[in-house]
Amino acid sequence: MELTLEDVKEVDLEKLADCYAMLIGLPNHWGGPSRTIRKFIDKLDKLDLKAKWFAVFDTYLGGDFEKAVKKMEKRIGEKIPSLKLITSGLSIKVEGMKSPVIEEEYLRCKDFGKKIANQLLRC
Repeated sequence: MELTLEDVKEVDLEKLADCYAMLIGLPNHWGGPSRTIRKFIDKLDKLDLKAKWFAVFDTYLGGDFEKAVKKMEKRIGEKIPSLKLITSGLSIKVEGMKSPVIEEEYLRCKDFGKKIANQLLRC
């Protein structure tokens, strides 16, 4: 399996059309996804996606965690119903706007990655 990490503002949508799975990460912006991420999903809706799977995660400082993840899962499900959710999304607490993930969250991140890998290996 080949993994590619790209900023949504720079991703080549034509290459993305042929991927098997997508993992979309976003900052929680007032309890929802940022406008940039919403626009990105709208662009995916216009592609002839070969992808079969998706998962999402977000980062948050405090307050309404998991809200943005749930909104993204719903938006993708509505816009691209052919995609299947690999596993429920993950909300990850960070120390600040441009700060790293807090230490206690690393184990949850690792478990999230394992769930995704295990599901994809079964396919």
